[in-house]
Amino acid sequence: DPLWSRGLGDVYKRQIEPMVVNLSGDSGDRLVQIGITLALSDEKSNDRIKAFLPAIRNAAILTISQRAATDLLTREGKEKLARDIQAEVTRIIGAGATSPVREVLFANFIVQ
Repeated sequence: DPLWSRGLGDVYKRQIEPMVVNLSGDSGDRLVQIGITLALSDEKSNDRIKAFLPAIRNAAILTISQRAATDLLTREGKEKLARDIQAEVTRIIGAGATSPVREVLFANFIVQ
């Protein structure tokens, strides 16, 4: 089931189970509900991602929890979060400079 995204051609997708994460900040009572889909360059990468899914989910939670709600309300904040998650996934699967993760896509994104 290829995913067509921003003219990237055929890419494969791997969804990460939606999560609710506490955000950093002074009040400590802000949350984000987030669904993440990884757009991958090939089907073989999908298997690699699946093998590391618990570590990837953990890294995503740690990365998201470092953000303040105000950072995630802007487009720039969401785009930076996507880049940071992509870098974490690349690090975890040991892909180096040739990451199979083409994009991190947000399926849902609710800040409360």
